[in-house]
Amino acid sequence: MIRWFHQVRNDELIKRQTFSTDKLKTKYRVVAAVAFIILMISAFTGCSGEDKKKAGYAFSFTGNITINDIFYDVVLNGEEGGTFELLAGNIPPTRGTYEFTAGKGYLFKFEDSKENEMITEYDPAAKYFSFVYPLDLGPRGKGNVNLGCKDETFTPDNEGWTFELPVFTGQAVFGNGILTVNLELQCKSDGTFVVHNDSSYAQQIDGTYTCANDIYSFTVSEDFQFESYYDEETGSRSVTFDIAVNNVPVQTTLAERVLMPD
Repeated sequence: MIRWFHQVRNDELIKRQTFSTDKLKTKYRVVAAVAFIILMISAFTGCSGEDKKKAGYAFSFTGNITINDIFYDVVLNGEEGGTFELLAGNIPPTRGTYEFTAGKGYLFKFEDSKENEMITEYDPAAKYFSFVYPLDLGPRGKGNVNLGCKDETFTPDNEGWTFELPVFTGQAVFGNGILTVNLELQCKSDGTFVVHNDSSYAQQIDGTYTCANDIYSFTVSEDFQFESYYDEETGSRSVTFDIAVNNVPVQTTLAERVLMPD
């Protein structure tokens, strides 16, 4: 009888230990699964702008955009030494340099395919810097993302920026549509300009420019000069010039680009 009692008691203890062990294993499995999900989410979304600022950056501009049905958190982190990197999800970063001018804001020079240069606007009521950047993710697509940064210590002057950096875009059509070349004329902050094109058959054009009375004058050489034209009806600027496509001059008109966030 005593032996039977001890045997039953031992069986109950073994069952309880087995139940506790199984329960503990289940708990560890749940914790491991949750940790894996968090890790995967972090890998796809990346760090937030606030996290990057805490990591020691001088400032962070943040925004987001959806390109081809994929959502991207975008953050531009500035270093104290005048460099920055722009991150969009897990895409390799775009780097560049920046200049800060008291009373005016930031000038960003991107080391992207077109070496875009962007200047910020400041909203004194919201105490907020912002600019729109033409984000190009290659085969993943492209779009215009609005990036912003809160700065309650900045004091704007009454003058603001004394220059603009207009960009003119359009196409040159050769041979009744046999070849169409996409063109983008970019004005740089150092007084130079370059016309980007996507065809090896098109002429490479660059030079210098000046601006007086809102008219931009472009000089490629002594024999190659042109000016911007302002249309009062549409309130827009454009430039017209000849570009050689397959060694044949083609007259083209480029309209000033207006970046609107997607």
